[in-house]
Amino acid sequence: MGKDFSLFKKEFLHTHNAYRAQHGAPPLTFNTELDDAAQKWANQMLAKKKLGHSDTDDGENVFYAWSSETKTLTGK
Repeated sequence: MGKDFSLFKKEFLHTHNAYRAQHGAPPLTFNTELDDAAQKWANQMLAKKKLGHSDTDDGENVFYAWSSETKTLTGK
C-alpha cells in the first residue's frame, strides 16, 4: 500500500485509541503480521466478491458500505 494508506492506518489507530482511553481501555498497538493477514483476507473476499469471516481464531469485524458519493477517507 502507498504512503497515504500508511498515514490512514496511523490516524485510524490514534483515533481508535483516543476513543478507548475515554472508556478506560488500554491502547492497542499496530501489528504488521495481523495487518498483512487482514489485507490478504480482504483481497480474497474482493476476488470472490463475497463478504465473510476467515477461518482463523483471530477476532475480526467485517463491514461493507456503499455510496455513489465520492469522498476522501481519513483515519479520523
